[in-house]
Amino acid sequence: MYIKHCYRDGRKFIAVSEESPFYPDGKGGQLGDRGKIGSVQVLSVFEQDEMTYHVVPAYIEPGEYEAEIDQNRRRDIAAQHTAQHILSAAFLRVAEIQTVGCHMGENVSTVDLNVPFLTEEALSEAENSANDVIRRCLTVNIEYLKRNEIDLSKLRKPLSDKIKEPVRIISIGDYDVSACSGFHVSNTGEIGIVKIVDTEKVKGNLTRIYYMAAERALKNYRNAIKTLKKLSVLLTSSTHEMSS
Repeated sequence: MYIKHCYRDGRKFIAVSEESPFYPDGKGGQLGDRGKIGSVQVLSVFEQDEMTYHVVPAYIEPGEYEAEIDQNRRRDIAAQHTAQHILSAAFLRVAEIQTVGCHMGENVSTVDLNVPFLTEEALSEAENSANDVIRRCLTVNIEYLKRNEIDLSKLRKPLSDKIKEPVRIISIGDYDVSACSGFHVSNTGEIGIVKIVDTEKVKGNLTRIYYMAAERALKNYRNAIKTLKKLSVLLTSSTHEMSS
C-alpha cells in the first residue's frame, strides 16, 4: 500500500492513503481492521472524502509499504457480524420482530428490536433458531448484483436508496438475504455458537439485546463458570446445587 502523507494529531499520527486494504471503523456499523503498515501498528482506521486515514503511534514516511492485517480479529468480526444477521432473521421468523439497528462492539455486540418488551419465550425461540442455523453449516454466499437483478421479496429489510450498484448481497442458505458491505464467515458452522447475554429497554419503545458469538461466547461461559466456582466456595455449596 502507498502512504501519501502523514501528519501529527495530538500524541498520535495519521497516515493517509488513497487505497487501503484496511477496512474502516464504523462502516456498515462494523469494527475496523487492525494490523501493521510496515512495522508500525495501526490503532484505528476511518474514511473521509474518499481517502483512508490510519491512526498510528509513530510517523510513517510517505512511500510504499507492506500491509499486515490481523486475520484473527477479522475472523472474529466476521463471526459476530454473520451472527447478527442470523439473530435478526430469527427474531423476524419466530416473533415477527424487526431489527432497527445494530452495533458491533469490541467485547459484546447489540441488536435493537422494534418492540418495548421481549418475552423469555421469544428470546429462547430466537436464540434456539439461530443456533440451529449455525449447526446446519449453511453456506454464506456473497453476490454483487444490479438493482434490477435483486429479488426484493427475499430481502429481510428494504433496500436503501443510498446503496450504490453493484449491490453486495449476503445470503445465508435459505434463512436470510440482506444487502451488506461487511465481513462474513463462509459457512455458519464457523460461528460455533451465539448467546444472548442481556437485554434492556432503550429509546422508550425499543429492546436492545446484547450477544456474543464464537470465541467471545466461549470465553464468557468460562468466566461465568469461574465466578460460579468462587461463589460456591463462599457459600459452601456445589456449583450444581447453585445452578439448580
